[in-house]
Amino acid sequence: MTMIPVADILYPSTFPMNYSDGAVLDAAEELMTYCMIVPKTGTLKKIGWRCDAITSPNLTLKISVEQITGTSVPVAVTNATKTLYAAGAESADITSFGATTFFTNFAAINGSTGISVTKGDAIAITFRVTSYTSGSIRIMGIMWAGTNSELTGMSASLTRHKAHSYTGGSWSRWYGPMITLQYDGEIVPVPFTVPVFVNYNTWWSWNSSSDPDRRGMKFKIPYKCSARGLYFQVETAINFDIVVYDSDEYTVLSTISIDTTKLYGTSGFWYAEFAEDIIFEKDTFYRIVWLPTVASGSVITQSVSMLNDAETELNGMMAYPEGIDCICTTFNGTPTSGSHAWTDIATSKPYMRLLINQIDIPAGGAGGGLPILGGSIVR
Repeated sequence: MTMIPVADILYPSTFPMNYSDGAVLDAAEELMTYCMIVPKTGTLKKIGWRCDAITSPNLTLKISVEQITGTSVPVAVTNATKTLYAAGAESADITSFGATTFFTNFAAINGSTGISVTKGDAIAITFRVTSYTSGSIRIMGIMWAGTNSELTGMSASLTRHKAHSYTGGSWSRWYGPMITLQYDGEIVPVPFTVPVFVNYNTWWSWNSSSDPDRRGMKFKIPYKCSARGLYFQVETAINFDIVVYDSDEYTVLSTISIDTTKLYGTSGFWYAEFAEDIIFEKDTFYRIVWLPTVASGSVITQSVSMLNDAETELNGMMAYPEGIDCICTTFNGTPTSGSHAWTDIATSKPYMRLLINQIDIPAGGAGGGLPILGGSIVR
């Protein structure tokens, strides 16, 4: 085996972002559609979706798995002219939208049968108002960006993993969808999406006198690699350390001391470089924590907690590519040999991402089956 330099890989693949916005549907034939590439061949049984701003809706919604047109818009603008991806590739009529602000549901596609999908196919998952009397709902997505001008000359290759809405007679583009794909007995992660299981952000605000004083991420990577640094999110006005612990849970592999007086601003997303590259063994758990070094003031950051699907009791964490291999962890005091008193939070992810710069190629080269799970390339 040989360690090979690579274009930087971020692990986990994304920050566990919370939902933020979406398209308000309040008229017949309005829609939001999520264009994506099928991530796995199999039987797609349900589409997980989420809505908000539920205002006395007296309307009918239908969820369809459609073909992308490849012309100037991603899908047809009327229910009657849409082209389904496969026979029966849509839900029953949906007329109930829940009594809570954020409504999460899994809609069956083609009844209890589901549809066969093929990895690599371009599809559009479309939420259409097929009949309307009054009220409104908002189909959730994240981070509005773009205008209808960006839809000009659209083709299947350009619509991958983007969300679009058609409301008020015009198209707009959204940054990313908030959906979850449920296959036959499993959740299949979709790149660049926010799973519908995501709950509200949980804010951590603490200092060196808090209990616990160490808070961060427990993780393992499915291949041997080395990392040169860490991306993370904090809002802080006090100094803190970033501490990396070995698999024995107490040996320190690296410490980065952050002097906030030298930061440009005191909040945002940051990158910190390790003094030396750290080698992480395959399928071995390690920990990285924030450790405030001042007893007054606060380090503030956030994690995202995940709900489960009440219908199937599938683990919502599995909607992320790394599943439960990257979770929140805390410890109070200094870890010692034999203490093993870490508290792991198996339904929550922190805002941390390793920057991997070398990977270990198995004997026989890449054909040996190296699983680059959850990696995204930084250009």
